[in-house]
Amino acid sequence: HLARALDQVFSPSSWRPLSYEEHYRRVEDLCLHHLAKQLYADLQREVDGYLERVFREQLSDPVLAAMLHAAQGSAQAVEPTERPAFAPVLDVWRAFCERFRDIQAIFLYLDRTYAAESPQVPSLWEMAIELFAKHMLAEQQRVLLPTLGAVLLEIELDRKGKQRGDCSDLRAI
Repeated sequence: HLARALDQVFSPSSWRPLSYEEHYRRVEDLCLHHLAKQLYADLQREVDGYLERVFREQLSDPVLAAMLHAAQGSAQAVEPTERPAFAPVLDVWRAFCERFRDIQAIFLYLDRTYAAESPQVPSLWEMAIELFAKHMLAEQQRVLLPTLGAVLLEIELDRKGKQRGDCSDLRAI
């Protein structure tokens, strides 16, 4: 049931077998039946698997090669309306955050009971950040370093007064 519920969040479609409230109640029931530890571990495993797929599919080598090319081209000519070179990574981050807010709503009971009462267990948001960072670091050569290069280029352009619109994307990344 957990995988199906998370599929509903990670792959939103018009077909919803259960509402988020019904999922929340199932989470609450599992916690009340002393299955919180297993539920947390299963949730962590599923989110980790989702991020692995996202990094492989949405941040594929061709996407990252285009990002590097855009970053190199940005050094010569900058169009103010052009998206920053790190945009693919920022898009993945924003989509993940948006979907994870739904997960937090569904698993709120787990977060407020099991995670909050167990000092060694990170909150759901902390777990999500740790997993995202794990995948960025695991993909250091392929994803992290090109992203950092693109961010540093945007900072340099901003300092030279050649910024692209506002700095909200730069702050977000």
